[in-house]
Amino acid sequence: MLDLVWEVDSQSQDSLTAEMPVFTELQAEIWDLSEDIPIPEKFTTYVNTQEIQSEDWDVEDEVQEMPTFHPSCLEFLTDPEAQRFLDLYSIGNLLGSGGFGSVYEGVCKKDGQQVAIKYVPKDGADLYITVPGETCKLHLEVALMQMLSKPPHCQYVLQLLEWFEMSNGLLLVLERPIPCMDVYELCLSQQGILDELLAKIIMLQVVEAARYCQSRKVFHRDIKAENILFNRDTLDIKLIDFGCGDLWQDTPYVEYAGTPDFWPPEWIQQQEYYADHATVWSLGIFLFSIVCGEMPFSNEEEIVAGTLNFTPGLSESCCHLIKWCLEQDPTKRPSLKQISEHEWFTESLSDDE
Repeated sequence: MLDLVWEVDSQSQDSLTAEMPVFTELQAEIWDLSEDIPIPEKFTTYVNTQEIQSEDWDVEDEVQEMPTFHPSCLEFLTDPEAQRFLDLYSIGNLLGSGGFGSVYEGVCKKDGQQVAIKYVPKDGADLYITVPGETCKLHLEVALMQMLSKPPHCQYVLQLLEWFEMSNGLLLVLERPIPCMDVYELCLSQQGILDELLAKIIMLQVVEAARYCQSRKVFHRDIKAENILFNRDTLDIKLIDFGCGDLWQDTPYVEYAGTPDFWPPEWIQQQEYYADHATVWSLGIFLFSIVCGEMPFSNEEEIVAGTLNFTPGLSESCCHLIKWCLEQDPTKRPSLKQISEHEWFTESLSDDE
């Protein structure tokens, strides 16, 4: 695995991170308000009354530790099979949600480690597979993350620590880098566009994460700014959310899961695509979006046309890499290894000034 070393002086470090706020004030806006449940400003403590035995409760004793729940957690934490999870972890604020689940703050009761808790509701169409080293079938997302979390592990891919299966869904306990924001939030904090130095630091790590996934036979299929966490202190990234993923295969896929803005033209035109070609296409879309501040295409017609309008001032080598990744003919796109060896990454830092 490639070790990334960047010679960035203290003044440059300050300029990269000075305007990166912590996005914690907007959590209430994404809570589920579909029911008339009063929402507190921060936390509400709920007591699992099934755990309290009246004969053992003594008000003179030390206050017993009770799990702290966020109101939107109640639906799945009332599942009887969630008790094993509650014995080990406390759960707090909602960090984010999407089409494949919701993610909450969590703390391991044994050692105080801060973790992320992802709840994935079960669906009748969920796919279960058997992976090497396992004797039973696993939910696809769990299986993919287990394949990626076995040592030696890649530092640029979020690790699955453990998981719990309930009748109504799955609870995935994930590592939680702190402090962090996703790259989409990072772009917003930088007036929508990242300078090429910071984009280069992020992009090379994302390519390494994609190469690691390929080596472990995992197809992420939804690499985008919202699915990449960025640590403001270390400048390290983590690729997250394998809810759209699949096993990596060398034959074409004839179904698509992922963001339509990232569809490759071959999917639109032939209704099939290969994992390596589609991954490279998505990396080209991602790079364009962070250095130009917008998506390169807004509809299927524009994707097929392939016309690119770059932001003035972008370096020639950066434009070349994007164009190469976004070749209409998938066989003309670079391999992941070729991307990591592109001249844009090997140019001296002074060339970016």
